[in-house]
Amino acid sequence: MKIYLMIIHSLLLITPFFLYGQTPEHQISFALEHKPHGYYVKQAELWWKEIEKDTNSENAWYNYFRACRNTQATVGWSNDYVKESPYLKSGPDIVELIQKNVPNTFTSNFVVWEERGFDLTKGKYLLKAYDINPDFEGIHASMIAYAESELNYELRKRVDDKWFSRNEMSPGLLAYGYNVLMSLESNSIILTQHDNDTYPLWMLQDVKNIRPDVAVINFDMLLVKSYRDKIFHEYNIAPLDTIFEESNSVNLEILINHILKNYNNTRHLYLGLTITPKYYKKYLNNLFVTGLALKYSHSPIDTFSICEQHYSDFKLDYIEIQYTNDRNQNTVNHQNVNYLPSIKILYQVYRTKNINKSIKLKELALLIADNSGDKTLRNKVKEELK
Repeated sequence: MKIYLMIIHSLLLITPFFLYGQTPEHQISFALEHKPHGYYVKQAELWWKEIEKDTNSENAWYNYFRACRNTQATVGWSNDYVKESPYLKSGPDIVELIQKNVPNTFTSNFVVWEERGFDLTKGKYLLKAYDINPDFEGIHASMIAYAESELNYELRKRVDDKWFSRNEMSPGLLAYGYNVLMSLESNSIILTQHDNDTYPLWMLQDVKNIRPDVAVINFDMLLVKSYRDKIFHEYNIAPLDTIFEESNSVNLEILINHILKNYNNTRHLYLGLTITPKYYKKYLNNLFVTGLALKYSHSPIDTFSICEQHYSDFKLDYIEIQYTNDRNQNTVNHQNVNYLPSIKILYQVYRTKNINKSIKLKELALLIADNSGDKTLRNKVKEELK
């Protein structure tokens, strides 16, 4: 059976500056809320003008830093973004200015960690920032990633408890994460790749004690050697001392191929459907859909029976009815496209054995396609689920 796999692609719209307002707005991570590229460019300008009014404003400095960082994110992290506007500056230049103008503050510590990405040598700055303001929106994800990198599960749980209490995590992403965990066998391992397919799973485990038997490993974080060494040792994967390529995309492909080639653990191994398919394309014959995950197996498995079993545990109401004003709804809608491979597997059996179930599955698949906003996908679903 042919398996089609879907991944999330953000549409980065280049929009003229004049279409945006003239008011500086609070900036949050691009991973939490997607806005067009031109919006962030304009916000960088507006926040820089606020800085010119008061160079001692932590709020203005942080929002300016975040607007510039989001601008860079929306062009694929290219350093050329600074050429678009005289108001845009590089991360290191902004950090230097912040440390000069608002030294020894929450902002001066937090941006050191944020600008360098996942650099454990800068962990002390993150911890100091968290001590100063543990309620700052956006710091909890960084703290949880840091705690995970140190295998400090007690710290991860404490931060997750605080983060959950703030009601900032997308309900839709939590619901999707719940169904991912329900797609796995007991005591298994799942590799995830992004923020939105990792943090919700950890939160469900830490706060709600849902499937704590599962090891959730963000393989993007495995690019950090100290973390990779700990994880590979714990799960009996042959060491990978050096990743030579400069491109992270190439490195991720090297990394996941190394894991699949050298995996010798007795625990069942899964890949999240949110992982970019090109990274595991060499192993498609060994990967089988089990709901919202791909099971790695050297022998074929009964995907219909497994998907049927897992779907009985899924909570799917959130797809049919949006109960909250979820700022991540666009991401949720695109992530939900990953239900389609397993729906197709079930539908092809149900259409001859259980017509009522097949009709409901087709309705669900069409709803998912409609919510994604992809008309081509809707036509594809109609064609495949005849």
